[in-house]
Amino acid sequence: PDTQTERTIYYCEKYKKSEGKLVEILKTVKNKFEPARLSEFIELQKKLEEYRENEAEFISSRFGGGTIRPQIKCQELRRLTNMRIYEINHILEAECP
Repeated sequence: PDTQTERTIYYCEKYKKSEGKLVEILKTVKNKFEPARLSEFIELQKKLEEYRENEAEFISSRFGGGTIRPQIKCQELRRLTNMRIYEINHILEAECP
């Protein structure tokens, strides 16, 4: 990507792909936990999604109204989403050896 707009689009698309992977993994989680643990996991996931949004907003806020801010936010959202994918996979490996 050569322009700021192209870079923003590029990184936001990469985030959307990561988000799609997370959604797919979350669909499989329903079959991995017993009901009480699933309820706890769903509540935790909601809190983590809120945290992810707030963290990305905070990280990107240092760029104020600059044109790079959306790119930085998408990069941070992707980073946190990929971390969560890793964490869920780790949880599932421990839960269902």
